[in-house]
Amino acid sequence: MFININSLEQELKTMFESNEIESFLAMLTQMFFEMLSDPRFRGQALFEPISDGYLQKLALSLCDYNLEGRHKNAVLHVATEVYDTGGHTRVLEDIVANLPDKRHVLVLTGGAAGRPPQLSKLLQERFATLGLSVIYLHRQALFDRVKELVALIRNLAPHTIFLNAHHFDSVAYGAVCGYSAPRVHFLHHADHQPSLGATRTDYEHFDLTPECHGACRKHLKFGPKMLHMSAADHGMVCDGPTDEATSLVCVTSGSAQKFHGEVGFGYPQLASALLKAGVDRLHHIGPFPDVLQQQVRNQLAIDGSDPGRIVFEGPVPSLVTRLKEIAPDFYLESHPVGGGKARVEALALGLPILRAEPPEKLPLFRWVDGELGSAAIISHLGDVPAAVDKIRTTGKAMGASNREFYQQFHAPDVFRQKLLNMTEPVPAGL
Repeated sequence: MFININSLEQELKTMFESNEIESFLAMLTQMFFEMLSDPRFRGQALFEPISDGYLQKLALSLCDYNLEGRHKNAVLHVATEVYDTGGHTRVLEDIVANLPDKRHVLVLTGGAAGRPPQLSKLLQERFATLGLSVIYLHRQALFDRVKELVALIRNLAPHTIFLNAHHFDSVAYGAVCGYSAPRVHFLHHADHQPSLGATRTDYEHFDLTPECHGACRKHLKFGPKMLHMSAADHGMVCDGPTDEATSLVCVTSGSAQKFHGEVGFGYPQLASALLKAGVDRLHHIGPFPDVLQQQVRNQLAIDGSDPGRIVFEGPVPSLVTRLKEIAPDFYLESHPVGGGKARVEALALGLPILRAEPPEKLPLFRWVDGELGSAAIISHLGDVPAAVDKIRTTGKAMGASNREFYQQFHAPDVFRQKLLNMTEPVPAGL
């Protein structure tokens, strides 16, 4: 569908006032799903207040407003889907793990699929270890699932709700309002494209990345807050490279979508430049299709490098465990879409970071100076040799700086205290 912003308000108004709620929800779901790849919005826009306004009206109309008798230790997590790998599910698991005295329930809406998502055996085991119960919405129609979720919230009576839903999930945002529980938190993890819920004034808005938070602070007047993601403290991975090091080992991670396209330059060109600048081996952790792997290897061969020097490892159970096993000299952040959770794990291990910041990079993908640790920045491929030399000569200090940054903002005790504050009753008068 082509998204005509000029006629959007009238279309939504007509459907909503005509009580065509199923069509209204279907339109929002499809529209926001397609915004993910629409170049008019991706990396350039975060907010769509018209859609949020109507979803807020819908949620308020279905809410019973009864906040008495809420179970103080009950925490409800609302998500669209969960995955074996990637930061989205890991953030959910981190929240549960750092609030062990709470009773956690996860509701999966299924998004636009209309069928309950299936948990992998790996996730079943991980969630069981955490004591996280999972409930699936089973209804087919979107509005039926909205009402199903409203009924679940009424029966579970949680004190705190974490909205960790995808940006297009009209079921989650159509069912949950600020009166659904004493504390309702919108976790703004869809930070590179417009997301439902991002402008809702009835939610407590928490951004998960500094890039996103900078935009939200600038454009949203209700005071969005920052929830710094965390990672377990496994200590420093190594002391960093030495001045005498003639070859370096680099690790990057992320799914193919984080490396898709050319912004200034593409991943094959960047990988080739790194190998020519003195990187002996580049490990890529995460799902990366064979056809894209071959594109990278072809570029290496064209440029005279051994294609075997890049190792595609695929998904791993734990990024931090694999990083410690490899003990790289530095971490390459994904480009053009930077990492979130993976970046924090690299900081925790005290790894120097190399990050691409070409002039063509869109605002929501750009580095936020002073809020992302210490990194060697490249603007063009010609900057790569100097950046690698910087890591070789100052990597030890860069790693120590990143480790200190992690301890100040991302350490488990800092994260845990923030979560405890988010699940406490709001003092009267605030």
